[in-house]
Amino acid sequence: MIKKSNSQKQLNHLSETLSNDEIDLFEIAELLWYKKIIIIFVTIACGLLGYGYTVYESNKPMVYQGKILLESGAYITKENELRNLHAPRDMAMMISTIKNVSASAPNGTSTLIEVTISDTEKNEILANFNKVYKFIEQQDNLFINKLDSQQIIKVTQAIDEPEITEKSKNRMMLVIILSITLGGMLGIFLVLIRAAIKNRRAFKANIK
Repeated sequence: MIKKSNSQKQLNHLSETLSNDEIDLFEIAELLWYKKIIIIFVTIACGLLGYGYTVYESNKPMVYQGKILLESGAYITKENELRNLHAPRDMAMMISTIKNVSASAPNGTSTLIEVTISDTEKNEILANFNKVYKFIEQQDNLFINKLDSQQIIKVTQAIDEPEITEKSKNRMMLVIILSITLGGMLGIFLVLIRAAIKNRRAFKANIK
C-alpha cells in the first residue's frame, strides 16, 4: 500500500513537472548572480593559467621553420608512358628519416613532395635542406643508372627557393581572452550542475 502511494505521488509530481516544465531565465540569472563568487573565482583561475602558459611559451627560444616543394623527376618507359622516378609518398617517407626533417605528399598531387624543417638556427635549416638535396640526388642516380639516358625527362628538383619564417608563437592577449572566456563558461556550468544536483536530491527527499 505504501509502495503504491509512493508510486502515485511520484507520478503526480512528474506530471506536474512536465506540464510546467518551462525554463525561468530570471531564476537562472538570479542563481548565477547569487553564485557569482564561484564564477569569478573559476574565471580568474583559468585566466591566470592562460597567462602562465603564454609566459612559459614566450621564454622559449625562437623557432624557425623552413618549407620547400619538390617535384619528382620523370622518365619515359619503353611503352612511351610517362612515369615518376619516385612515388612521392615513398620518397617523403625516406626523406623524413633525415634528422629534424619531415616530408609529406600533399593531397591531390601525384608529383609534389613538401619538405618541412624546424630549428632554432636558420643556418641549420639551410644545412638540412642541403642534406635533403644530396639525398634526393643519390636516390635519383640509383634509379637513373638502371635506365637509358634518353628516357630521362627530368630529375627531382625544388620548385622554388626555401621559405624560412618564424614559427608563430601563441599570442598572449588571444590566449588570455580565450582562457577567461572558457573560465567563465566553466564557472557557469559548475554552478548550474551543482544547482541541478541539489534540486534532484530535494526532489527525491520530497517523494520519500
